[in-house]
Amino acid sequence: MDAKTGTALPVRESLENVAARPPLARREPVESIVHGDRRIDHYGWLREKSNPEVLAYLNGENAYTDLVLQPTEAFQETLYQEMLGRILQTDFSVPYRLGGYLYFTRTVEGRQYPTHIRCRPEAGAPEELLLDLNSLAEGHSFFALDSFELSGNDRFLAYSTDTTGFRQYTLQIKDLEAGSILPERVNRVTSVARSGAFLLLTIVSHTTSEIHFLAASEPTGKFKRIAAREDTHEYYADHHPGPEGDAPGGVFYIRTNSGGRTFRLMAAPVADPDRKFWREVVANRPDVMLASVDTFKNHLVLFEREGGLPFLRIVNLPAPPPGVPPASHRIEFSEPAYNASLGANREFDTDQVRYDYQSFVTPRSVFDYNVRSRERTLRKQQPVLGGYDPAEYTSARLHAVAADGAKIPVSIVHRRDAALDGSAPVLLYGYGSYGISIPVNFSSNRLSLLGRGVIYAVAHIRGGGELGKPWHDAGRMQQKMNTFTDFIAAAEYLIAEKYTSPDRLIVEGGSAGGLLMGAVTNLRPDLFRAVVSHVPFVDVLNTMLDASLPLTVGEYEEWGNPQNADDYFLMKSYCPYTNLGRKDYPAILMKTGLNDSQVMYWEPAKYVAKLRTLKTDTHPLLFKVNMGAGHGGASGRYDYLREIALDYAFLLSQLGISR
Repeated sequence: MDAKTGTALPVRESLENVAARPPLARREPVESIVHGDRRIDHYGWLREKSNPEVLAYLNGENAYTDLVLQPTEAFQETLYQEMLGRILQTDFSVPYRLGGYLYFTRTVEGRQYPTHIRCRPEAGAPEELLLDLNSLAEGHSFFALDSFELSGNDRFLAYSTDTTGFRQYTLQIKDLEAGSILPERVNRVTSVARSGAFLLLTIVSHTTSEIHFLAASEPTGKFKRIAAREDTHEYYADHHPGPEGDAPGGVFYIRTNSGGRTFRLMAAPVADPDRKFWREVVANRPDVMLASVDTFKNHLVLFEREGGLPFLRIVNLPAPPPGVPPASHRIEFSEPAYNASLGANREFDTDQVRYDYQSFVTPRSVFDYNVRSRERTLRKQQPVLGGYDPAEYTSARLHAVAADGAKIPVSIVHRRDAALDGSAPVLLYGYGSYGISIPVNFSSNRLSLLGRGVIYAVAHIRGGGELGKPWHDAGRMQQKMNTFTDFIAAAEYLIAEKYTSPDRLIVEGGSAGGLLMGAVTNLRPDLFRAVVSHVPFVDVLNTMLDASLPLTVGEYEEWGNPQNADDYFLMKSYCPYTNLGRKDYPAILMKTGLNDSQVMYWEPAKYVAKLRTLKTDTHPLLFKVNMGAGHGGASGRYDYLREIALDYAFLLSQLGISR
């Protein structure tokens, strides 16, 4: 399709000729001056979503990508069938108990979405259909479920859905007895403490928070505040009724950074939770990030991060007197790199803790752990069809060294017979923003890469949360360049250690990880064979200068405020769109969603349009736009596999692998 006219290209035109004439967006200079800095944006007009010329250009990019990748279509189908063949398509989740019911989901072969079901725990009890997401998704190219909460009497179900990908959810309430949907629509929802005694309203920014509480038995009452918001003070709370004879209303267990950036645990009486009454339960530990706390009747579960790895710690209740550390223990895990997290724990009065465990080698496994006997019971491990043998693969935790001496964790997995002489291809993934940790998760889809000799690695760079809040601080605001140089250091380490070479190294990231891809590609285009970038935040400067966008003002605490000259010029120094230059670039596949509300589609659209006029190489520059989805891409499980098959076909073909 021609980018300007929107008309179809001649069918008989050769791929070589098409590839020589990629879509070109018209240039329309828009000039502005900020802090004395003259800026010209030639492609700002691509923000006009309703402009037919914009849609024609995006459709033209899709047509061009399809034509360039046409030789890989059979390979895409092979990859899709491989990945589909490893999935048990008709399956169900491990049931969890809530009130008088067991709740679970079921997937059925051929259907894109799961159904939500409950039943009584008695043997032979009939199933009750709560929500069929396939029915709700009918007529929509995208569908997502967010909230799913049951009322205390088990009669009403509150759920919220999005049918555009823009992440604006509509909350509805279903009367499960009548089987009907109530006419009310609710726009905002409060969270509920696990004890069920209080509603907790948490108000947060990137660096501060405050919590208001209301007794669940007084729904028409007024919320009270635990502690006033203070600059740079973050705190989060959960309720515990306390043992008999304790203070009226029990206590709030409060995770706070008041004693250090890695947080500590405090307790405060519900009757008066002002900060002067807080007492320390678990002290701050500089090398251990206290990432979250969950309360149960007889214990707490602390989610901790140490040395880049996650841990679950059980703390016995009741807590001892002030100054005495509580009795506690960690659940033991043995692999060098893994991911562990709390599973569905909806009941308050239980000695069982459900957690999820997986690694690059071990499929997702659901365990129930008895906090008293310390026995664990495997409830289910994700089936991997087709004869998967974990003994054929090995994973490790490596460390690259940054220029300033920081040790950057790198998690890696490959077949045991992989050649570690520099000839193997590597796919290196990175993110490094918002204090978010990239988990070491299992993927049956990834076996299609590993089985073809690709080594997969994740660089846990600064700006992420793998080593706690200080790791985040070291890669945000004025320290943001560390994120990009850390990733480059990880890539150079893998090359120096003979895992791969520059012409065999492919890198991937999405959202803020797409910013990472754009920044490191500008800094070191010689270091990578190809780049796969999803919904990338590549127009940092223009986006952060536009306070009308939904996320901009709140993100001043992550990136800085460009109305401040120092912040402006720092952003300008790494903004991928701003720093595109006339030089050779790696092969690039960039993907976005037209309805993305977090990184607007026009950021990658502008980036691609500008790069087409500057790049001096002949490597492919492909731009794929999902015209019916948002930040997360396709929502249906089969559609999602098709998207992965395209990504894999692109990157493998760049490595000379076509079958």
